[in-house]
Amino acid sequence: MIIVLADAPTLPGYDFDGWSTSDATIADGSFTMPDAAVVLTGAWATRTDIPYTVEYYWQNAADDDYTLADTFRGKGSVGGSIPHKEFEGFTETPDSVTAEGSTKIKSDGSTLVKLYYDRDRYLVSFAYYGTAPNAAPTLPESTLYRFGASVTLPAIPSTVSGMSFSGWTADGGKISGNILSVPAQDTRVTGTWKQISDSGDVPEATPIEAVTLEDNGSAYVIGYEDGTFRPDAYLTAKHEALMLSRLGLPVTPLSGGADALGTKRYITRRDFLHTLLHAAGVAAESAADPMAQAAALGWISGYTNGEWYPNAYITRAQAVVIINRAFDRVAALDLKTDIIYVDLPQDYWAYDAIMAASNIF
Repeated sequence: MIIVLADAPTLPGYDFDGWSTSDATIADGSFTMPDAAVVLTGAWATRTDIPYTVEYYWQNAADDDYTLADTFRGKGSVGGSIPHKEFEGFTETPDSVTAEGSTKIKSDGSTLVKLYYDRDRYLVSFAYYGTAPNAAPTLPESTLYRFGASVTLPAIPSTVSGMSFSGWTADGGKISGNILSVPAQDTRVTGTWKQISDSGDVPEATPIEAVTLEDNGSAYVIGYEDGTFRPDAYLTAKHEALMLSRLGLPVTPLSGGADALGTKRYITRRDFLHTLLHAAGVAAESAADPMAQAAALGWISGYTNGEWYPNAYITRAQAVVIINRAFDRVAALDLKTDIIYVDLPQDYWAYDAIMAASNIF
């Protein structure tokens, strides 16, 4: 007797892969019935092209409402999970974390999940660079603001008591007009004062004796466990001490700035250079400006606008560049190529310096 197999069944999200049996030979959708029972097995193949949609909503900078910021349309398998996505300066709300973990792709392609992200808050502090006149306006207290918030900077008179105010600068933040857009990091906003002079003469830096530091050839930076280097993150006093101690310098780090919790954490450009100069044994009076000393040694050259920003926090990349200059360490052509930081592209401005710091010489 010839047995004709049933038509292929259908099931949303799956493709029928055919019938099979070890009790008979199937050919052209049928088989000859033997003198014994025949057990047929149907196989299903999971489809990987089931569409789903994820909408990402960001908390507004100015209020507690949320606005659609991004939409992802993907394809996956029935019962599959929604891919996780992160945004700089945002943290997914607890309810969205739960929804993301529990949402599975539906077989009919109708899956739509809406995820919500709150803006992280960062500390914005203010400081004057240099000696500010006694009549200079009092600066605002350090305050936590949402990422991307617009902060109106204090209005400062252009001249006060024979000194001129040059304007505001911000570490990592963008200033447009008199408005700071809060970046995804704690930010110090610095106002610069300069003495008004009839002649316009600038005092020359006091010469100091040249210093040659002996490089012990150690790799003094190793990055983080997640494969990142975080070049634009602020340097902590702890990490400065680790870097310099790996190079064989005796280090007693200065106290860093205070974060939102009051914990001593980040260090300024002035404090970093003070520690480096002290560890290097530079002979100078304690009252000497470490910025001027470092410039005289060729360790720093300032910003393109001619400013030093001594009270700004120093980044990890900036610190590596300065240390390399102090030790006259440069990137060689035979550096190990297996050192890769996932957040450090080769066109990053301090890539060569960071690679030199990461290698053994």
